[in-house]
Amino acid sequence: MALFWARGYDATSMSDLTEALGLSGSSLYHAFGSKAGLYEACLERYGQQFGGFFQTALGQRPTLQALSELLRAGVEVYTGSCSPCGCAVMRAGRLERPENAEVDALVRTKREASRGVIQARIEQGIAEGDVPPETDAEALSRFVYGTLHGLSAQAADGATADALHAVVAVTHRALEALLESR
Repeated sequence: MALFWARGYDATSMSDLTEALGLSGSSLYHAFGSKAGLYEACLERYGQQFGGFFQTALGQRPTLQALSELLRAGVEVYTGSCSPCGCAVMRAGRLERPENAEVDALVRTKREASRGVIQARIEQGIAEGDVPPETDAEALSRFVYGTLHGLSAQAADGATADALHAVVAVTHRALEALLESR
């Protein structure tokens, strides 16, 4: 997982993987079917190991607190000492080569699922009355997810947790203005 996270899918070769895992190419193919199969398994493991902050944060009340906590927790995960900085799924980038279309679709699907969870939480807030009913839940979820993506990119570029928490504070104020404008 660490190789894909640090280098991305394209820049990680099969020889890199067999060396890091201590497996032969045939063993790797037998276990995962392909490099893409191993990548998918790594993304699943990554989600299990590091993705829990989404549900924890979005379970908070009210919605403003949930969205702000999602961003704060993202900073902690993205700048933590556990691995390369940033989110492995967001760091994957676009895989433009035709032979990577399946992997690119997988990554896009995972990203969209994460954004969809944020949208569902905003819609819940609308139903519960702590988000104004005229709020465009999809647009707001794209704003929050885009901010989370930007935090990941900046963490990967070496931004400190303090610098990113300052971004979260500004975002919180913007969300506050949007969500309390009723």
